[in-house]
Amino acid sequence: MVYYSFGALRAGVFYMATQFTAAVKKGGSVGTDCDYLTLASAETGLQNDLTAATSMVFSISANTTPTLVAGDAVTGNTSGATGTCVLVNYGKTQVWIKAISGTFQSGETVKKTSDAGVTVTLSNAGDTVICGIRCRAGTADTTAAAFSGWTTGASNYIRIYSDESDAMATTIYTTSGYRLEVTGTCLDIREEYVRVERISIKFTSPASPNAISAVLLLAGATSDIRLTGCYIKGVMHASNTSVVNGVFCSGSQAQKIINCIFDGFTNVGNTANAGYTQDINSGASRVYCCLAINCATGYKSLDASVFLKNCAYDGGTSGNQVGFQGTPHSTSNYNASTDATAPGVNSRQSQTFTYVGAGDYAFATTDTGAVDFGTDLSADGFPVTTDFNGTTRDGTWDIGPVNVTAVNPYSPPILPFVTIQFKPVVS
Repeated sequence: MVYYSFGALRAGVFYMATQFTAAVKKGGSVGTDCDYLTLASAETGLQNDLTAATSMVFSISANTTPTLVAGDAVTGNTSGATGTCVLVNYGKTQVWIKAISGTFQSGETVKKTSDAGVTVTLSNAGDTVICGIRCRAGTADTTAAAFSGWTTGASNYIRIYSDESDAMATTIYTTSGYRLEVTGTCLDIREEYVRVERISIKFTSPASPNAISAVLLLAGATSDIRLTGCYIKGVMHASNTSVVNGVFCSGSQAQKIINCIFDGFTNVGNTANAGYTQDINSGASRVYCCLAINCATGYKSLDASVFLKNCAYDGGTSGNQVGFQGTPHSTSNYNASTDATAPGVNSRQSQTFTYVGAGDYAFATTDTGAVDFGTDLSADGFPVTTDFNGTTRDGTWDIGPVNVTAVNPYSPPILPFVTIQFKPVVS
C-alpha cells in the first residue's frame, strides 16, 4: 500500500505527499532486509524537515551497485538539478533527496556528484515526503526511541508502523513480531504530526523511584498524534514507588488513542499506576475502543476535555482497582468496567468479561459485558471504522479494541453448501 496526502507548492507546481518507506529490523542485515537495526537509529538517520518543498521522494527503476548512500551529494545527468541523498531504501524502490536546487526529471539518471559511476534512475518526478518507518519482525528492539527535532505537518508526517502479518501487534503479547522492549520510557514523541500503528511495546519499570511512562506524547498546540492498534505492556517493580503510566498525554492539542490495549500497569510500587493518563490543561484527546486490563487505574482523566468512548476496563490481577478516574468530557459514553466507574449513561458497570483464551484479550463471542454494547463511531468528530486488527467494524459495535463480528476484508467468502443431483437422461 502506498500512502499519499496533499503536499506542497514548489516552483509554481503543486506536489502530492508520498510515503518514503524505510525499514527497521533488529537482528537484520542493513541493505539486505532493512535500513536500520533500531527505531532509534531510524529516527536519527531520517530526521528532517518533512514540510520543505526542496525535500522529495522519488521512485527508482534502476540503480548501480554500490548505489547512493546517505549524505551523498547528487546531480541529475539531464536536469543538472542537485541535492543531498537522505537514503535509498533497502529494496531499491525509492530515493529521498533533500536540499534540492533545480528540478529533477522523471526518467533521468541521478549520479553521485563525486563519482559518476554511482547512480539511480528516477521513474517519476517526485513528491513531498511522508516518512514511513516500517517495523519488521526480528529480535527485540531494546533501545528507547525519542522523536524530536523534526519539522512535520498535517500532510508531511511520521508514520511508524507494521504491516506484516508476522510483525504486527496482536491481542496476545508475543515475542515473534516487532516489539520495542525497554527498561524505562520506550517511545517519547515530541513531534507534532506522528502516527504509530500496530506496534507492540513492553515497558519494564526501573528499580529506583522514577515517575515514568511507557509512551510519552508531549506535542504542542498544533499537533495530531495518533496511536492505533498498539499493545502496551507493563512490568512493574516494587522499588519504583513513583507513578507509572502506559501512555501519558500532555500538551494543548488533542491526541487520538484508538483500538489500543494497556496491560500490566498494576499497583505494584504505586497504587496510582495507570494504563492511560491525560494530563491537566491538555487538549481534547480522543480515547476510543481501548482495553485497560490488569491496571491499578485504567483511564485517568486529569483534564475534563478527554473523550472516552467504547473503552473497557478489567481490573484482573491489578490489586487496587479504579477503572475510570477523574472527570472526562461530558459526552464520554458506551464504556464498560469491572468496577462501578465507567462514565456515560449508556455505559456498563460491574461487568464480567469473557476472552477467547488465557492472555488473549479479544472478547469471546459469548461475552456479555462488552460485545454488542458499543456505539458506532464512523460518523464521529474523529471517525473510526476499523478495529485492532484493521478489519471493518460492522453490525452492532462492541466495546473494546476488537469487534467480534468484524469482517476481515482478506478472508474468502463463505459459500453455501449446495447439493447437485444428476439424473440420467432417458431417450
